[in-house]
Amino acid sequence: ISIVFLNILLAVFNLIPIPPLDGSKLLPPLLPQMLAIKYEQTRRMLESNMFIGFGAVIIFILVFGSYFSKVISLITSLIIGT
Repeated sequence: ISIVFLNILLAVFNLIPIPPLDGSKLLPPLLPQMLAIKYEQTRRMLESNMFIGFGAVIIFILVFGSYFSKVISLITSLIIGT
């Protein structure tokens, strides 16, 4: 169970649209053009300064970590069938 949970956790976590995570590259095509341009500028700035980018990820974890864990647990339960 813990291997499945960890795998799902890493997959979903990587899709969060905060630079430097991969989800930040998936979001711009879904946004309106003007918002996508501003998001791309912010994404490039955060990726060029990794301390700020990873700081944003850490803040996300601190703020939404418990909710994120519950969602991952639910997905894991659905996949395993428990």
